[in-house]
Amino acid sequence: MKELGIAALIGCALATASFAQGIVIGLVDFDGTELRLDDYTNNIWTPDTISGFGLGTSAAANAQGTNASTLHGSGDIFAPASREFVGANDFPLPDGQSDDSVSAAAGGDLFTGDELGIATDAFGNNGYFAVTDLINTSSAPQTGVAEFVFDIDDFELLALSVDVAAMGDFEDANDSFTFAISFDGITYTDVITSDIDEDGSFIYEHLDTNSPVDLPDPLVLNGEVVDGSFAQQIRVDLAGTGEQLYVRFTANADGGSEAFGFDNLTIFAVPGPGAWSLVFALPIVAGRRRTRL
Repeated sequence: MKELGIAALIGCALATASFAQGIVIGLVDFDGTELRLDDYTNNIWTPDTISGFGLGTSAAANAQGTNASTLHGSGDIFAPASREFVGANDFPLPDGQSDDSVSAAAGGDLFTGDELGIATDAFGNNGYFAVTDLINTSSAPQTGVAEFVFDIDDFELLALSVDVAAMGDFEDANDSFTFAISFDGITYTDVITSDIDEDGSFIYEHLDTNSPVDLPDPLVLNGEVVDGSFAQQIRVDLAGTGEQLYVRFTANADGGSEAFGFDNLTIFAVPGPGAWSLVFALPIVAGRRRTRL
C-alpha cells in the first residue's frame, strides 16, 4: 500500500478534528496571542500606547498606558489584567479580583485573611479580562463594552468558547454579563447571557487559603453557576457565516467585592471550500484548559 505523505496525514487528522469539534481559527488569551484578530475596542480602558503589543488585548499592553476614562477609580476594572502587572494608571488589581492570602499581586499588599478573588496565587500570572465595579457616581461609562473582531473569511463557523470565573454576592438589578456575536457587524445575537440566583448560594473552593467561602446570589451563565477557578468553559454553537465575526462583551457591575473574569476567547470553525490552505497556515495552538486545583 502506498504510504501517505506527512502533509496528507496532517490533512486527514485536521479533517477528522474539524468535523468532531472544529479547528481553532481565532484566539485571544490576554497574554499576547491574537490569532486572526482584526480589531479590539474597549469603551472604558484603552491604553494610549500599545506599541509592540498587537491590538492591546494583553495584560502587559494594558499596563503600559492610561485609562481612556480616568474617572474610574483604582477599585474598578474593565480590561485585560494579570497578577504580574499593575494596570493602567498604575492601578493594582481590585481587592475583589485578587486573592492576596498567599502572595500579593503587583501593586497590592499581602492579606492572609483574604477570602475574595478569582486571580489566585495558584492561577499565577495568566492574563485574563477582568470586570469589577463599573457603576459609579461619575460621568465615565457605566456600562463596559469590549469588542473583538475575528477574520473568518472562507470558514464556516461552528462554535465560540470562553473560560469564565466569578465570585461575589451579585445583584440581579445591577450586575449583568453578556456575549453577543454578529457576522460582519450587521445584526447582533446574544449567545451567552447572565442571571443571578438570588434565592440560592454557592460555596467557592478555589481560593489559595481560607476556602470554602459560602456566598449568596451567585452568578449564572447560560444556566450554569460560575465558580472562581477559570476551569469552566462555556461553548456555544454559532449559526451563520461572513468575512468577520464580531464578538461583543457587555457588562454592568456594581460593587468592589464582586469579580468576573474570562479567558481564552476561542473561535472554532469547519473549513469551507478552498480554505484548507488557510488551515495549514494556522499556527498550532495548544489547549489551555485549566483544571480545578
